[in-house]
Amino acid sequence: MTLHRAVCCDVNACLALYLAAPQLGPDAALYAAERAGWEARAGGLSTRCPSCARDGLPVLERGECPVWGCR
Repeated sequence: MTLHRAVCCDVNACLALYLAAPQLGPDAALYAAERAGWEARAGGLSTRCPSCARDGLPVLERGECPVWGCR
């Protein structure tokens, strides 16, 4: 089983996850998420998915999202 680094959205009720490549460390995973449109604040202590960062609706169910890279 391969372990992945994940970045999750910190907005209440949002279930968005960004799964980075398994070989990436925590800093590289956060950088990859930011390049995919995720927002990181306070040095990575608070993260928001692209939808929540644009004041859109939170992700309410799991699934593959080809647009935002959320799962």
